[in-house]
Amino acid sequence: VVGYSYTKAGENLAYGQRTEAAVVSGWMNSQTHRENIVGEFAESGLCSRLEMYQGWTQTITVHHFGTRQ
Repeated sequence: VVGYSYTKAGENLAYGQRTEAAVVSGWMNSQTHRENIVGEFAESGLCSRLEMYQGWTQTITVHHFGTRQ
């Protein structure tokens, strides 16, 4: 994010899942994604959008994590 000075940051990405529960389940079953979710970040932001990606329309979800300086 422009102007966000951080000491620690992380990001989870997901696409192709059909439900929010499937996104969270996938992240929680991945060690690195799970570490972002349960980690010691001070802030987070989440966005999901329906977009054309790799030739077909699908939901893309981005979850950013950060701790400001």
